[in-house]
Amino acid sequence: MRKILWNTFLGLLIVFLTLPWVKSLYFNAGLRWQYILIFSFVAAYFVTPFCRALALKAQVVDKPDWRKIHYHPTPLLGGVAVYAAFTAALLLNGVFLPGMKALLLGATLIFVIGLVDDMHPLPALLKLIFQVLISLLVILWGDVQFTFFYRANWSPLINIPLTVLWIVGLTNAMNFFDGLDGLASALSMVCGRPFGNLLGILAPQL
Repeated sequence: MRKILWNTFLGLLIVFLTLPWVKSLYFNAGLRWQYILIFSFVAAYFVTPFCRALALKAQVVDKPDWRKIHYHPTPLLGGVAVYAAFTAALLLNGVFLPGMKALLLGATLIFVIGLVDDMHPLPALLKLIFQVLISLLVILWGDVQFTFFYRANWSPLINIPLTVLWIVGLTNAMNFFDGLDGLASALSMVCGRPFGNLLGILAPQL
């Protein structure tokens, strides 16, 4: 009964936060990013138990073996809650910087591949090929790439491979980090802090 009441409270809180006048109240007070933080945290916290129950029912679990430290099957759909909360917060924020739509599409495709891999494990080479292709889609469609070299005609020949290496490498690095509860999220917060400061410098009007 307590769990039902708590989930009901969280659901009502999410609905409350999505009301236009509540959102405007935060934004007009200069608390845009605090609002996004609160909404994304509450949304992820609310959706996670449902994803866990769905994973257990569908047997989408990480089974114990000699390489792992857990002794019981562990649900694998926690990323669904994180992705749902992240996407909803991004849409509510309404700030789409150049290339962000391409990045969101790329992140969505990576998420779908990871979800399929959780349910039906895919060969490592196939996942790597998909990741490279998605990276190229983000680069070519969203014009998102490093600009270490930008004045020479041959600069894309270096910038594009470096960008692919960064996107694919970061994706797999986060996947490797995700071996302990909270490790990937904690590292994301630590790494995201400098980018948040940089965003505040480059786009103070946000």
